[in-house]
Amino acid sequence: MGRRVTGRGGRRRDAAATRAEILEAACVLFTRDGYDHVGMRGVAGVVGVDAALVVRYFGSKEGLFAEAISAGFALGEDLLFSGRDGFGERLARYVLEKEEKEGFDPMLILLRSAPNERAAVLLREGLEGQFVRPLARWLGGEKAPERAGLIVAALFGLAFMRDVVRSDSLTQAETEDLVALVAPVLQSYVDGPET
Repeated sequence: MGRRVTGRGGRRRDAAATRAEILEAACVLFTRDGYDHVGMRGVAGVVGVDAALVVRYFGSKEGLFAEAISAGFALGEDLLFSGRDGFGERLARYVLEKEEKEGFDPMLILLRSAPNERAAVLLREGLEGQFVRPLARWLGGEKAPERAGLIVAALFGLAFMRDVVRSDSLTQAETEDLVALVAPVLQSYVDGPET
């Protein structure tokens, strides 16, 4: 009874599955086209539902974009629950080994959407809320927000150079070599300043 007919062609749909499908399509479109060039109708068309259903689930284009950002920048709780020792290595591995969903790249969403003022605000709010602030709370201690920001900056720099610029020195390197080089830098931010 939890299933009902919605969308075009009378296909049976599960509300949660449809919502997830809409979000997945939006993530791919925001990656490919950026915030300015994605509309609710376009997302609905990819999924095969009416645009009103997209509005019902997400409220607005901004709401849909905010959820796409949250999906892309959420910090895996398993990284934090494993303790501080070795966090730099776990985080480096998480970023370097993470398999993105086909067509979805948070870094490209950031680059293609940031020129839009409203999208830039949503990007900042999403990144801060999903990654920086939780990481700063977990880090605690002296200059935790700054240390969390530096961790994110290092990760974004790495992702930008490897996945967007496609620098030969990073794309051709073995993952283990990159982890060995990046992990101590990240761990130094975790451990904080020497007192």
